[in-house]
Amino acid sequence: MTKEAMQNLIKKHNDVVQFIGTLGDVKVSAEVVMRLMPMSSKIASLGLALTHEAREMGIDAKCCMQSGEISIYQEADANGKE
Repeated sequence: MTKEAMQNLIKKHNDVVQFIGTLGDVKVSAEVVMRLMPMSSKIASLGLALTHEAREMGIDAKCCMQSGEISIYQEADANGKE
């Protein structure tokens, strides 16, 4: 996978995280919220896995384990220098 493809994947992952975050603005029953909780946990785990892969590719990424959102700070060059 190229760095550009990984960055696009991270962007799409963050779009899903942001969509889930908007559900708090909508009135939903407690039952629906309880059903979404496991999915939120899996999104955070996926964010962590994507972060590890991005770091191995030289992308300085960090994952918020509460929301699952991934932040990209800088790209390291081929020698690992920023």
